[in-house]
Amino acid sequence: MKILYFLKNDKLSPGILCEKGVLDIDFFQEFNGSPLFLNRSLNLDDLKLIKELIAKENIQPHFYLDESKLIIASCTPNPSKIICIGLNYRKHAIESNMAIPSVPVVFTKYNNTLINYQQAVSLGKVGEQFDYEVELGVVIGK
Repeated sequence: MKILYFLKNDKLSPGILCEKGVLDIDFFQEFNGSPLFLNRSLNLDDLKLIKELIAKENIQPHFYLDESKLIIASCTPNPSKIICIGLNYRKHAIESNMAIPSVPVVFTKYNNTLINYQQAVSLGKVGEQFDYEVELGVVIGK
């Protein structure tokens, strides 16, 4: 089961990536008179309900959306904190021409740094002075 969030009427809506497309969970819930998950993070109780939902055999095709027509959002809406690990594996340090750290490099980011899936990453004023290309999510200097 792959859960994602997508933009629907400028709000985050949860979906499940399936072979038939992205199951619009809230549309299905609303249609069946069940509570919505709109614009909030899912919790463990929600996951139990969602597993039961996708176990249903005959979900009608109109509840599925074409993934290519959606704006896929960040994997978690409104996180309270983001903790990052830099140079987290030997190859990454070597690719970056940096010394392999003896301890992990830990840093934080704010939730305003999150972007939607396949959206361009803003490098800011400092980053703009360099010429970079992004290839498969990895920033490569030209």
